[in-house]
Amino acid sequence: MRSFSVQKMKKPLSSGSPIKNGSPPPTFKTDSERHYLETTIWIHEGFEIDEGVDNDVNRDANGANCDANDDANHNQTELDECEALLIEQIRSKSDITYDEIVKNTGLSRKTVERRMQGLKEKGILRRIGGTRGSWEVIR
Repeated sequence: MRSFSVQKMKKPLSSGSPIKNGSPPPTFKTDSERHYLETTIWIHEGFEIDEGVDNDVNRDANGANCDANDDANHNQTELDECEALLIEQIRSKSDITYDEIVKNTGLSRKTVERRMQGLKEKGILRRIGGTRGSWEVIR
């Protein structure tokens, strides 16, 4: 990694920065061969968690929890909130695109892609045709 990249990360957090959020400077650690770079960005002492803010990793605009950890935590035969939301989108428009799903749900594109792939692997969803094709809900 080039040193200017580390400087780019340090600058916004420094006391001379226009942001001036009061955070201590980040720490960087690597091995002698530079196989990895570990970065710790510290929270300033005055930081308070706003109880009114939803801190879930990836909640869509409708409130469905689409966290990456959900895949391993539910029964393979039942749909979770996120999967049900995606199926609902497909049933309303079988030729819907990933971009339209992203726009309609507020999910990240990566989450949509990952969850759609999971639905295909479970045999719940099938793509008919190529990029200009449509989706079919199998079960």
